[in-house]
Amino acid sequence: LSLEVRNSPFAYGSQHSEKPVCHAISGMLRAVAEAIYSRPCKATEIRCACQEKTSDLMCFFKVQKN
Repeated sequence: LSLEVRNSPFAYGSQHSEKPVCHAISGMLRAVAEAIYSRPCKATEIRCACQEKTSDLMCFFKVQKN
C-alpha cells in the first residue's frame, strides 16, 4: 500500500528539512492500514516535500505489513 499526498500542511509549514516531517499522516495511514489488513503495520514517509521544496509539493508514503 502506498500513498501520495499533495500540499501537505505539515510540509508546507515546515522549513527545509533533511528528514520527513509529516508524522501525523504516517500515523493515520498506519491506523487505516491496520484496519484494512487486521494486523500490525508500519507506515513510512519515504519522501517529504519539505526535503525538496519543489513546485509539486508531493510527499510519498509506503506501508509494510509486520
